[in-house]
Order: sequence, then structure tokens, then C-alpha cells
Amino acid sequence: MANFTVSIPNVLAALDQAMPGNIQTGDYTGEATALAGHLQRQTATIQNIQGEGLNKKNLTVELYWEKMCDITVLDECTDECTVSANESTDDSTTVALDQCAEASFKVSWKRFRSAPHELTMSVAKNLSARLNYLDEFLSGQFITFLGLNQGDHEYQLPVGSATGTNWGIPAASWTDSLVPQLRLAARFARFPSFYVLDGLNLYPIIEKARFYGANDDGRGENALWSSLNYIFDPVKMVELAANKTYVVNPGSVAFLSGNYWDAIPREFAGNHRMFTVPSPNLPGVFYDVHEVETCSGDDFVTSWKIRANWKLLLNPEGCTEDRTGILSFLKTA
Repeated sequence: MANFTVSIPNVLAALDQAMPGNIQTGDYTGEATALAGHLQRQTATIQNIQGEGLNKKNLTVELYWEKMCDITVLDECTDECTVSANESTDDSTTVALDQCAEASFKVSWKRFRSAPHELTMSVAKNLSARLNYLDEFLSGQFITFLGLNQGDHEYQLPVGSATGTNWGIPAASWTDSLVPQLRLAARFARFPSFYVLDGLNLYPIIEKARFYGANDDGRGENALWSSLNYIFDPVKMVELAANKTYVVNPGSVAFLSGNYWDAIPREFAGNHRMFTVPSPNLPGVFYDVHEVETCSGDDFVTSWKIRANWKLLLNPEGCTEDRTGILSFLKTA
């Protein structure tokens, strides 16, 4: 079995020995800021889900919650001896991690009889690249999920107008005056807390304000922008949610992941091993790895499959229809 103690920093260092700062280094750095930032903020307490036993591929979790939606206030009090009240209800749902993503590669051992590369480092490079691509894929799925679950705007901003579940704001109105409006939008939607996920709508403005904050005439603007909690992912947001900025209640969305195996390799049939490796970018996420050795065509070939078992879940506890915890703001012409 290949030695996976080769760390990603060592992989990058090996690349730079030949050509410092070469473009290939980007293959080993995942653009997964959106999901990584959310995982650091999400309030869901569901931990990484493990399969039940060697032969039970059962990645499920049962969620329970109490629903208290039928609340009324009477404009006059009843007799003290009269007992009458609505009772809360118990609800539950079973969540299965039925989403799977996979990346694979193989290494021919005969190749390394003449190739100038070292086999273990080659495996580490291939593994590192695919782990980062899987991270990017999952982060992209998170951004797409936000777009599919946008809630209605309960606050009417003084600029722009609603277009479906997007609140369109003209490009000229993306100024520091927008900060209190975003706060109000979150407050009317009853977000206990929120963060802003942005691509390029606010990023250049805030970057400029940060540098101008040392000037007397720039301190106020910088202070306003700095009062919000941001996640910036310009690369993936431009690709998947162009001109959008999301205001998200971190308790509204949960990213769940699970594994059938653990960090200790398990071997079957003498040539098939299974184990897990951690994501390089996503906290708490692990990938299942299958390593299989075969002999064919006068060569030994080892193949790897790296799999993500995952699910994105919208908080099911809400009482107000179309209040999802996700607000979308769209920059218009």
C-alpha cells in the first residue's frame, strides 16, 4: 500500500523544486471557501455519520423536533379555572446520505522503472489533486443548494425590487448604505444571526474600503462594511451564482457527511483496501478511499477511488412558509 504520510505541503514543495510558483500548484489548492466557511458557522449538531458495521452500508440519521406554530394571543383573559391551550407536536424525519461523488486515478508500476518521478510522491500528488476537486464540487453543490432554496423577502428595501425570490439592486446602489438594509432584511426574516456569502458584488468594494479605512474620510465606510460577517468565494460564486449575494442564517442549512470506513485500512481479498482521509479544505469532512491492486498486461496497476457520501439539508422546523433562512440579492444593471 502506498504511504499516505506524504503531506500536501510536501507535495507543493516538491513541485516548486523544479519550477517555483508554477501554474500546476493551483491543482492542489481547492476553491471551496463557500462550504468551508459555512461548516465553520453552521449550528447543526449532527456529527459525521459512520456506517453500521462492515456489511451494513447504512448512512442515515433520525431527526426529531418539537413544533410550536399555532400560537395565539387573546385580547382578553379567560376565567382562571378554564384550562385551554394548544399542544405542541412532535415531528421527525429520516435523513439518508444518498448523495455520492467520486474521483479516481490509477498508477502503473512499470512506468516508474524509467520515469524520473518517485512513486509514492506521484500517488500523493494525484490524491491531493482529487481531494481538492471533490472539495470544490461539494462547495459548488452548496452554492447551488442555496439558489434552489431562496426564501421570500419580508422586508421591502428602499432600493431595487423583488424579482421572484431575488431582490434586485441596481449596480449604483451597492454602497455602504446597503449595510443597514441587509441587517433589516435579516431581522424581518427573523434570523437570529447571519452571514453574507458574496462573489464579486461586494468583494472589490470592501477590499477598497479596508485599505482606505486608515484615512479620515474612509473610516466610517470601512467600519460599516466591517460590521458584517462575510464569506467570500469569488471563483465559485461567479461560476454558479453570478451577480448574487446571499444573506444566510447559519442554522438554516446543514451539510452532512458520512463514511463506511475509518482511518485504519481494512483489507479484503489481499488486494482491496478501504480507509478514510480528511478533506484538505472542509472541516469535519472525510472521504472514503478504495485502493485496488491488479496484475494484467505484464504490469502491476493500482487504482484509487475517492468517494464523498453527503447530503444538504434545509432546517425543517420553520413555521412560516417560504421563510427558509436564505435571502438572495441580485446586482442588476
